[in-house]
Amino acid sequence: MVPRHLVGAMLALGLGLGCPLFVASALPQGADKERIDKLVSQLGSQVFTERMAATQELDAIGAPALEALKKAATSNEPEQRRRAEELVARIERRVEAQRLLAPTRVRLVCKDTPVADAVADLAKKSGVNVILTTPAQAKERRVTLDTGEASFWQALDLLCHQGGLIEVGSVDVPLRVGDIQPPQAAAGIGQVLLADGKPLDLPTQHAGAARIRALPPNTPVLASPRGQGEILFALGARLEPRVQFQSMKGAQIDKALDDQGQDLMPIAASDPAAPVDQPVFIGNVGGMARGIVGTGDHQAPVRLKVGSKPSKTIKELTGKISAEVRTAPEPVMVVDDVFKAVGKTVKGKQGGTLTLAAMERQDDGLFMVRVELQPPPDAADQPILRARIRRGALLIQPIMPQGMQIQVQQAGGGFGFVGDSMGITLLNAKGQTMQLVQTPSRTFKLANMVATHELTLVFKPQEGQGDPARLVYSTARIVTLEVPFTLRDVPLP
Repeated sequence: MVPRHLVGAMLALGLGLGCPLFVASALPQGADKERIDKLVSQLGSQVFTERMAATQELDAIGAPALEALKKAATSNEPEQRRRAEELVARIERRVEAQRLLAPTRVRLVCKDTPVADAVADLAKKSGVNVILTTPAQAKERRVTLDTGEASFWQALDLLCHQGGLIEVGSVDVPLRVGDIQPPQAAAGIGQVLLADGKPLDLPTQHAGAARIRALPPNTPVLASPRGQGEILFALGARLEPRVQFQSMKGAQIDKALDDQGQDLMPIAASDPAAPVDQPVFIGNVGGMARGIVGTGDHQAPVRLKVGSKPSKTIKELTGKISAEVRTAPEPVMVVDDVFKAVGKTVKGKQGGTLTLAAMERQDDGLFMVRVELQPPPDAADQPILRARIRRGALLIQPIMPQGMQIQVQQAGGGFGFVGDSMGITLLNAKGQTMQLVQTPSRTFKLANMVATHELTLVFKPQEGQGDPARLVYSTARIVTLEVPFTLRDVPLP
């Protein structure tokens, strides 16, 4: 039997994702350029109610208002500038969330198809590494379904329920001494692992590239124990592997209506969210350390105050899941016309600086570049937090007094930060990347908790590339996303 939360998906896939983040709404009536310009000018109105009304309407208009708002953010009028800056930041976060959480769309059609073949077809169509870990047991079982146009998570859940499959929540992997994390292939990170089993009918919200669901009542909640007068259970969240989950920040509960008609009050959770993909050491087997790595849902504890009557289920649970994700690397600072830009410093939109300290053409046809880099605060790979030693991996988390300085100099390749160029590339006028052939030196300084990296890089142009034109610093960023959800009939422990 198909679970309740999947029936609508089978009947009306493609009509929407059931999540406010992804429903395309019409612009407010009259939200053309003239209307937007008028609203932007009202941000600096002398009348408070006009300022508030303009702010709210521009927020509702969203992305089409960004160009006018960015211009107003440079205004000489303080109130208009402040409100425009806040709106730009808010709307851009929302636009980025929609971009990151846009679902992979697939249509899976199976007619008396072997389950293993159906899993392989889903993996091929979605581009997600979906692996059936017990193909022998599923060899003779067949499945018939048509998902319609579905998000990846919708299609996966339908296939699991029709094909008698469950997601594997953890895997046993070998660990080397000093590893930060085990090899990706072994750990199942970036994979969706399936096995034979009876899938549970869990209250679920499909929200584009995200899936949020209430975990079974008997799930051990990886949080501090339940307090007196509390209800404690866990929500689980997964993102498509292409959106790299950095960490779960937690769940904000807006409404919790139980089966007795009681509106249960949420208790602010101070529990750290449970990580999924870090190895937990479990012992030494045959001379090799082994660990368990989670591959399933990231867990967020939910705490509610008990009502005057005993609660068995939450009939309606609404709120937001907050998570940090890692974006794909993108250019954040660019130095143009490099031979004329020596000594120039460019600033990143989100902070950070890149200074071109030297640019030299060597006799052997190579180009030597010396830069000073202060990564933006939201850079995903701050080298101070992750360093590498030649024969192993090491996690570095220094705690420095204000004003203290640390300097690390690479010597003979024995010590270096992860990533030889730290995301710095040299391009020609056509945007072609030149080959990095050497990193003679890297120096790291920390002063007042501001990291500065001095790098000397040597690049080799490929045949026909000509002279370099641009120096680009690219980095992945850590972005906080909020995903709204509504879950119904959530069973309580």
